Amino acid sequence: MVKNIKIVIGANFGDEGKGLFTDYICKQYISKTPIVIRDNGGCQSGHTVVRDEKRIVFSHFGSGSLLGVPTFLTSNFIINPIFFVDEWNKIYRLCPNLKVFVDANTRVSTPYDVLINQIKEIYRNQNAHGSTGKGIYETINRYEEVKQSYYLKDLYKLSYNEIKDYLLQISNYLYKKNKVYFEHNQNKEIESLIEIYNNNDLIDSYINDFIFMKDHIELTNYYEIVSKYETHIFEMSQGLLLDKESYLYMPHCTPSNTGSKNPLNNIINNLTDFNDVEIELIYVSRSYMTRHGAGEFFSECDMKDINKALKDLTNAPNRFQGNLRYGFFDAKETLRSIFSDYNYFIQALKRKVTLSICITHLNETSNNLIIGKNLYIEPESLFKYLFNKRYYSIGENNNKDIICLE
Repeated sequence: MVKNIKIVIGANFGDEGKGLFTDYICKQYISKTPIVIRDNGGCQSGHTVVRDEKRIVFSHFGSGSLLGVPTFLTSNFIINPIFFVDEWNKIYRLCPNLKVFVDANTRVSTPYDVLINQIKEIYRNQNAHGSTGKGIYETINRYEEVKQSYYLKDLYKLSYNEIKDYLLQISNYLYKKNKVYFEHNQNKEIESLIEIYNNNDLIDSYINDFIFMKDHIELTNYYEIVSKYETHIFEMSQGLLLDKESYLYMPHCTPSNTGSKNPLNNIINNLTDFNDVEIELIYVSRSYMTRHGAGEFFSECDMKDINKALKDLTNAPNRFQGNLRYGFFDAKETLRSIFSDYNYFIQALKRKVTLSICITHLNETSNNLIIGKNLYIEPESLFKYLFNKRYYSIGENNNKDIICLE
């Protein structure tokens, strides 16, 4: 029976260090049967863990995988067999007893969702949304519009040929819906993607990936997870400022709930008594801010204004999101987003929980928050009386580079 719930949430635009902290908290609770729960997003959200100077990025797997902690993908997560297989092949030798549970009602992306996403983003050119190009929004939209879209449990029941017919139906539907992007097109990148879209081998390759994925996951639901694991670590994707209800930053947001809302619903709907469960909300931020893709970024600055020697080893330039953008730590906006989410959670749960913050990348900013050009503040002076626990990360080693103050 569950005794501890930790909810790890990005406080900004993502890329805050949630993978680092999830790995850390798994280590702290390793003797208390932990499981990492990914409760939003999909393969577009990569969380990094460092071991022996190797950087491992997790998307379909929890960031506790290197410690042998199993993963549960809820129905709020969008699974993609192609990226699942690719990621499995990269990490399975590094992760002992790699175990993945998936909710039977999970939505499943197809290659056509991904390709339509990329075609549309290239077509938009200067008006690009800032998408990751992984087809997340297209998948969500298709499930809302096409009632016969199959969930994971439905695909389990189909034969090879039935899956093939289903994919052909999706291909035809998305082509008709997005016909304008296929016709009168003179962009070579789009022409290349259309060629892939029309390649008959694409379906067979996808089905083979689906079969592999099916053989390496186990269908379940959160109610069953509750009875098996003592410590539930919700590893949320992206950040509060990208939440689908974050109207200040529309339309350049993500189509999911990035804060405590999804875990809250899982807790209320599946735990008969959670009054004795230790619950902690941990909001993660760098000592400065970053953002990928298009959209407002009120504290944006040059990278050199943070640290002239700054270098992000994970976030390489992306075809659809460009270079990582940098900004000063916006204390007002960060605290606004955190307390808005926290207050929503405790009001719905009708009890208090532990409120925590984790500041990462402090080693890059001389252990300070960079709040402006040549302006900085010591984090403890800002957070000491606002948060029950403060975690400070001065590196990427989860065993010794994070300290906790209470």
